[in-house]
Amino acid sequence: MTARTILLRLYPWIGKAVHSRWRVRRGVYQQEAQDILLAFTRVNGHVPNTLALRLQGFLARLHGEWFPKDWRPHPTYTEVVGDFLWWLDLAESWARPPPSVLRRNPARSGAASPSPSSRLACSACCPSRKRSRSASSSRRGGGSSKQTTRT
Repeated sequence: MTARTILLRLYPWIGKAVHSRWRVRRGVYQQEAQDILLAFTRVNGHVPNTLALRLQGFLARLHGEWFPKDWRPHPTYTEVVGDFLWWLDLAESWARPPPSVLRRNPARSGAASPSPSSRLACSACCPSRKRSRSASSSRRGGGSSKQTTRT
Protein backbone atom coordinates (compact mmCIF):
# COMPACT_ATOMS: atom_id res chain seq x y z
CA MET A 1 0.00 0.00 0.00
CA THR A 2 1.40 3.36 -0.99
CA ALA A 3 1.56 6.48 1.14
CA ARG A 4 -0.88 8.19 -1.23
CA THR A 5 -3.54 5.48 -0.80
CA ILE A 6 -3.16 5.60 2.98
CA LEU A 7 -3.63 9.37 2.94
CA LEU A 8 -6.61 9.06 0.56
CA ARG A 9 -8.26 6.57 2.92
CA LEU A 10 -7.44 8.67 5.96
CA TYR A 11 -8.51 12.07 4.61
CA PRO A 12 -12.33 11.68 4.93
CA TRP A 13 -11.97 10.40 8.48
CA ILE A 14 -10.07 13.47 9.70
CA GLY A 15 -13.33 15.44 9.74
CA LYS A 16 -15.47 12.55 10.99
CA ALA A 17 -13.34 11.13 13.78
CA VAL A 18 -14.68 12.10 17.17
CA HIS A 19 -12.09 12.75 19.83
CA SER A 20 -12.49 14.47 23.15
CA ARG A 21 -9.87 17.15 22.56
CA TRP A 22 -7.80 18.13 19.58
CA ARG A 23 -4.72 20.19 20.37
CA VAL A 24 -4.80 21.64 16.84
CA ARG A 25 -8.00 22.31 14.89
CA ARG A 26 -9.04 19.54 12.51
CA GLY A 27 -9.15 22.04 9.66
CA VAL A 28 -5.37 22.42 9.90
CA TYR A 29 -4.92 18.66 9.40
CA GLN A 30 -7.47 18.61 6.59
CA GLN A 31 -5.71 21.46 4.79
CA GLU A 32 -2.29 19.85 5.17
CA ALA A 33 -3.64 16.52 3.93
CA GLN A 34 -5.09 18.28 0.87
CA ASP A 35 -1.76 19.99 0.21
CA ILE A 36 0.15 16.70 0.47
CA LEU A 37 -2.35 14.92 -1.80
CA LEU A 38 -2.02 17.75 -4.32
CA ALA A 39 1.77 17.39 -4.18
CA PHE A 40 1.37 13.63 -4.83
CA THR A 41 -0.51 14.37 -8.06
CA ARG A 42 2.65 16.02 -9.44
CA VAL A 43 4.82 12.99 -8.61
CA ASN A 44 5.32 10.14 -11.03
CA GLY A 45 7.30 7.23 -9.69
CA HIS A 46 9.76 7.92 -6.88
CA VAL A 47 8.54 10.23 -4.09
CA PRO A 48 10.99 13.09 -3.41
CA ASN A 49 12.61 13.13 0.04
CA THR A 50 11.02 16.47 0.96
CA LEU A 51 7.52 15.13 0.29
CA ALA A 52 8.26 11.85 2.08
CA LEU A 53 9.51 13.74 5.17
CA ARG A 54 6.49 16.07 5.03
CA LEU A 55 4.15 13.07 4.94
CA GLN A 56 5.99 11.34 7.79
CA GLY A 57 5.83 14.45 9.95
CA PHE A 58 2.13 14.92 9.17
CA LEU A 59 1.28 11.33 10.05
CA ALA A 60 3.35 11.52 13.25
CA ARG A 61 1.51 14.68 14.39
CA LEU A 62 -1.86 13.20 13.43
CA HIS A 63 -0.96 9.99 15.28
CA GLY A 64 -0.28 12.06 18.40
CA GLU A 65 -3.75 13.61 18.13
CA TRP A 66 -5.60 10.49 17.09
CA PHE A 67 -4.33 7.84 19.47
CA PRO A 68 -3.96 8.05 23.27
CA LYS A 69 -0.59 9.19 24.61
CA ASP A 70 0.05 5.81 26.23
CA TRP A 71 -0.72 3.93 22.98
CA ARG A 72 2.91 3.98 21.85
CA PRO A 73 5.32 6.37 23.56
CA HIS A 74 7.81 6.74 20.65
CA PRO A 75 6.40 5.03 17.55
CA THR A 76 8.41 4.42 14.42
CA TYR A 77 7.01 5.40 11.02
CA THR A 78 6.11 1.77 10.34
CA GLU A 79 4.19 1.55 13.61
CA VAL A 80 2.37 4.82 12.86
CA VAL A 81 1.29 3.55 9.44
CA GLY A 82 0.34 0.19 10.96
CA ASP A 83 -1.79 1.88 13.63
CA PHE A 84 -3.59 3.99 11.04
CA LEU A 85 -4.19 0.96 8.79
CA TRP A 86 -5.58 -0.98 11.75
CA TRP A 87 -7.85 1.94 12.66
CA LEU A 88 -8.99 2.45 9.06
CA ASP A 89 -9.84 -1.24 8.64
CA LEU A 90 -11.86 -1.12 11.83
CA ALA A 91 -13.64 2.16 11.03
CA GLU A 92 -14.43 1.16 7.45
CA SER A 93 -15.86 -2.16 8.60
CA TRP A 94 -18.13 -0.32 11.05
CA ALA A 95 -19.18 2.14 8.34
CA ARG A 96 -20.43 -0.67 6.06
CA PRO A 97 -24.05 -1.71 6.47
CA PRO A 98 -24.44 -4.96 8.40
CA PRO A 99 -24.84 -8.08 6.30
CA SER A 100 -28.44 -9.14 5.83
CA VAL A 101 -29.37 -12.14 7.88
CA LEU A 102 -31.66 -14.72 6.35
CA ARG A 103 -34.20 -15.74 8.93
CA ARG A 104 -35.43 -19.28 8.84
CA ASN A 105 -38.44 -20.59 10.62
CA PRO A 106 -37.24 -23.62 12.62
CA ALA A 107 -40.68 -25.24 12.29
CA ARG A 108 -40.30 -25.18 8.52
CA SER A 109 -36.89 -26.75 8.09
CA GLY A 110 -36.32 -28.68 4.86
CA ALA A 111 -36.50 -32.24 6.24
CA ALA A 112 -39.29 -31.66 8.74
CA SER A 113 -41.97 -30.50 6.30
CA PRO A 114 -42.24 -31.68 2.70
CA SER A 115 -42.69 -29.16 -0.09
CA PRO A 116 -46.24 -28.49 -1.37
CA SER A 117 -45.53 -30.26 -4.67
CA SER A 118 -44.42 -33.43 -2.88
CA ARG A 119 -47.56 -33.30 -0.72
CA LEU A 120 -49.74 -33.14 -3.84
CA ALA A 121 -47.88 -36.01 -5.47
CA CYS A 122 -48.16 -38.06 -2.31
CA SER A 123 -51.89 -37.39 -1.90
CA ALA A 124 -52.48 -38.70 -5.41
CA CYS A 125 -50.95 -42.09 -4.61
CA CYS A 126 -51.60 -42.44 -0.86
CA PRO A 127 -55.22 -42.90 0.26
CA SER A 128 -54.28 -42.08 3.87
CA ARG A 129 -53.18 -38.59 2.78
CA LYS A 130 -56.52 -38.03 1.07
CA ARG A 131 -58.41 -38.82 4.26
CA SER A 132 -56.27 -36.67 6.49
CA ARG A 133 -56.56 -33.78 4.06
CA SER A 134 -60.36 -34.00 3.85
CA ALA A 135 -60.59 -34.35 7.62
CA SER A 136 -58.48 -31.25 8.16
CA SER A 137 -60.56 -29.22 5.69
CA SER A 138 -63.83 -30.25 7.40
CA ARG A 139 -62.41 -29.03 10.72
CA ARG A 140 -61.94 -25.62 9.20
CA GLY A 141 -65.51 -25.54 7.98
CA GLY A 142 -64.77 -25.85 4.28
CA GLY A 143 -65.02 -29.63 3.81
CA SER A 144 -68.77 -30.27 3.88
CA SER A 145 -71.74 -28.23 2.81
CA LYS A 146 -73.77 -29.20 5.88
CA GLN A 147 -73.15 -27.13 8.94
CA THR A 148 -74.42 -28.21 12.30
CA THR A 149 -75.64 -25.66 14.75
CA ARG A 150 -76.13 -26.19 18.40
CA THR A 151 -79.18 -24.84 20.12
